[in-house]
Amino acid sequence: METYGCQMNKADSASIRGLLIERGFTDAEDITKADVVIINTCVVREHAENRVYARLGYFRHIKERINPALKVVLTGCLTRFNRAKLEEEYEIDLIADVYSQAELADCIANDSYATQSLYRTTNYKFKPSELDPDNPIRAYVSITHGCDNWCSYCIVPAVRGTMISRPADDIIDEVKRLCDLGVKEITLLGQNVNSYGTDIGGMKFVDLLERIDKTTSGQWIRFMTSHPKDFSKTLADAVIDLQSLCGHVHLPLQSGSNRILSLMGRSYSREDYLEKIGYLRSRKPDFPLSTDIIVGFADETDAEYEETASMLRTIRFEDAYLYHYSERKGSRAAEKGLPCDEATGRERLAKIIALQRSLSADSLSQCIGTTMSVLIESKARDGGMIGRSRENRMVVVPEGKIGDIVTVTAKEIKGHTLIA
Repeated sequence: METYGCQMNKADSASIRGLLIERGFTDAEDITKADVVIINTCVVREHAENRVYARLGYFRHIKERINPALKVVLTGCLTRFNRAKLEEEYEIDLIADVYSQAELADCIANDSYATQSLYRTTNYKFKPSELDPDNPIRAYVSITHGCDNWCSYCIVPAVRGTMISRPADDIIDEVKRLCDLGVKEITLLGQNVNSYGTDIGGMKFVDLLERIDKTTSGQWIRFMTSHPKDFSKTLADAVIDLQSLCGHVHLPLQSGSNRILSLMGRSYSREDYLEKIGYLRSRKPDFPLSTDIIVGFADETDAEYEETASMLRTIRFEDAYLYHYSERKGSRAAEKGLPCDEATGRERLAKIIALQRSLSADSLSQCIGTTMSVLIESKARDGGMIGRSRENRMVVVPEGKIGDIVTVTAKEIKGHTLIA
């Protein structure tokens, strides 16, 4: 199974894999001897889409020259974005969109490839959550599917559909089951996770977090990704006060310019964002944050870029996912014909990467001498064990077992990692 794109896709792949294992399948070690290959696709950026086309060409070669019985199955966001091209230009045995993944395992198990395509636009079914196959002490639970925000640079609502909240009792049952399996860390997933419940009324995201907090017994809870417009004081209080919640939030800023934020359709201002962070850090100074930034969007000026850079200096994010704007076919920005100067975007990206590296290094240096809890995930390359702190910092510890939660003091920094 090959997976591209966001953590939601990785969680979907883990669920599909679990359903197939229940039906007697095992992981293939050699693609030339596999019965079926499943590609879970992403279309957020054109590069991800092109990688899938290249892999489809590779698997066509495998089928023609080495393993003619191989079945190629495609799922994920690309299946709704470019359906005609997939069906007309590539040899794919089964295509299942994101609404049809629950039926995918049955089709494969029953050898029902004659159906060729599975497309639905309603009645999304949440799949069982599975342990992370690369790290079984961790699991991901999808609590929403789809998005209603329609940010102008993004095509997720077009390929994932409108937001659907998973029933709260179902989520609680999943969390209990995963805890019983020995999971130490659970991440709640959604394209806009803190909008949970707004489509069904009644329980809101903070209510759900409080129920989960009462369900767990020592497990760590994270969530991603949040939208600033829905990040309330009540949610900030929950992040700080609920024992199970880890002390870190990823809150995409995207731009520090009010005009650019408006063009992006982000529904908040620079001042709104600063107010939310100000409240969070009034409760807990230096609360660790990470973010997403897009530079060079539309006709962003040098002064507007500097507004974004100034936000990084003011807030001092510990980490940031940084991109330059590239037009995406099907997005509202592309439909409106908003400008796209990729050369300028690349120049600004290089500048803001350098700035963030300096800020991240300074943030890590402030951790020297501090004590933190670390969940051990694997062996470190140069000895000892490596894990992640509640604040989402990578830490090398001298000893311990995978799954242990240890308390250590940071002594030095190596690259982007703390050494205890």
